Amino acid sequence: MPSPSLSGFDPSAIPQFSVISLPYAYQGDPQPQLKRFVVISHIQEFAFCIKATSKVSLYINNPQMLAGCVLYRAGECDCFECDTAVQPDNQVPIRHADISSSHERGELQILGTMPEDFKERLRAAANNSFRIVPRERNRLLQFL
Repeated sequence: MPSPSLSGFDPSAIPQFSVISLPYAYQGDPQPQLKRFVVISHIQEFAFCIKATSKVSLYINNPQMLAGCVLYRAGECDCFECDTAVQPDNQVPIRHADISSSHERGELQILGTMPEDFKERLRAAANNSFRIVPRERNRLLQFL
């Protein structure tokens, strides 16, 4: 388990189903942008997360896609001000060192914890998703 940073912050202590916001760059992105993630677990020096997106039209307009995400309408979850889809097929390991660096720069926000029904809704979405590959589905489900 990693040591807490000099500030005493330990990213491995962020609880399961917490929503975090921090600058993140996907491969090929010119610069990091603020992104929201749901922490699923901690594995070695990583937070195993899934992405949340406010770009929900793809899900709302396609029943098959909608079945494979967890959709929260604006105000339904304290962590999201607008309609948001949590994507079990968009799994992102984030290094604890990167989370600590974001914290030290004042860029990390821990926005809260997902509602009580999230675990079962996520399990259903993972099982219904046609986009998630079996290995990723199994990895996600083992933490639920």
